[in-house]
Amino acid sequence: MILVFAWLLIIFGVLAAIALVIYTEFGRDVSIPFSVIMILVASLCIGFSIHMFLISNSL
Repeated sequence: MILVFAWLLIIFGVLAAIALVIYTEFGRDVSIPFSVIMILVASLCIGFSIHMFLISNSL
């Protein structure tokens, strides 16, 4: 069960990072609060997913 949660978090984190890249590339103006929120969401999701992978492997 914890591996499923880890995979969901890593997928959501990567999607958030891709959304941020697309937004900054094709957006008309750069919104600082949106960028900060997307960076925090992506980093938290990827960090927690790595944590869950390590817990599931007993490391």
